[in-house]
Amino acid sequence: MTIHSFNVSYPDFKVGDIIQPDELDVNFSDIAIRINQIIDVVNHITDGLITTNEDGTVTDSSGADIIDINAISRFTSPKLQAFLQEVIDQLESNAEFSGAHFIGSFPIPGVVGDTVYEQLVSFKTLLDDLKTELENEVTRLDGRVDETNEHLDQTDLNVANLTTRMNNAEADLATKAESDDVYTKTEIDTKLTDLRNGVDEDFYDTSEMDAKLDEKTDKTGNHEGTWQGINLDDIAEAIGADGLVISNNQPSNPTEKLMWFNPSKNEYLLYLNGQWRIQARPTQIKKVHNRVVLNADATSVTIGIPNFDANFDALDVYKNSIAIFEGYEYTLSADGLSINIATDDPWTAGTTFDFVTYIAQPVSD
Repeated sequence: MTIHSFNVSYPDFKVGDIIQPDELDVNFSDIAIRINQIIDVVNHITDGLITTNEDGTVTDSSGADIIDINAISRFTSPKLQAFLQEVIDQLESNAEFSGAHFIGSFPIPGVVGDTVYEQLVSFKTLLDDLKTELENEVTRLDGRVDETNEHLDQTDLNVANLTTRMNNAEADLATKAESDDVYTKTEIDTKLTDLRNGVDEDFYDTSEMDAKLDEKTDKTGNHEGTWQGINLDDIAEAIGADGLVISNNQPSNPTEKLMWFNPSKNEYLLYLNGQWRIQARPTQIKKVHNRVVLNADATSVTIGIPNFDANFDALDVYKNSIAIFEGYEYTLSADGLSINIATDDPWTAGTTFDFVTYIAQPVSD
């Protein structure tokens, strides 16, 4: 369809002449016809309107149907109208390739792809990675929160124990402050001064001590007449010995109740009923330690030190490396072999106890 140019000839109007309405209507009619022709052509190009020909046949061809286009990848139509329809179908499709595959996009830093589809896939990958990192970080923070809560619980327990000890100490001080059987600071200082002066009078000075030791030392350097500072003659008399021999070698042909002191082993023996019997050996104070870690909550913990006797041996108790004291945090069991908690709440699993005592033991040969 061709649109021809046209001119509308208007009569020359003169001032004062009357305009004929019929002539004006004819001019407007020509303009309207030409405008409708333009609209019809445009509609054929854009909308493909159905056209009825003069011979009565119908066609739906339009401008877009007859415009050839070059081949475009993934599209099959060589005509503009069919190509545009394919584009619309692809945009509305869920098939493998849809409109997002063909719509180009400006590059985005950190995002892969030149089309909307490729960039959306890249965005999803980035979001999945970010989600994984956030989940890992949340898990790590949950672990730290649990650890912090455990430390806070332990701190609260320690504070509660310290508060109890302070309250007990304050109560003891208040009781003692009201008691007549308590020294004042001035009285204690006076007593200490008196004790110090008395002790000083009983001490040997260096010269006096050297002279005393020289009296008891033979030329080999042994304190021949003593055992651990006790005169051997006094020991022999105390155990009912009938004689005393000091020698590194066992006496031959011993008599009944003969006492033999062996300086090399620092021990003394008594001959009774045909055999030597060890009466005593020197002792030493030995530090003994045992560690116990609770596997479960408990109100009692076994000390676990062999030969420990609560009647004679001192005991230090440490809970998680902090000293705790008898009567405040714990009490000794009746048999002296374990400690019992002195508060209402049990000791929790994982708590570490260190038991330290000092036991007198014979010196090894």
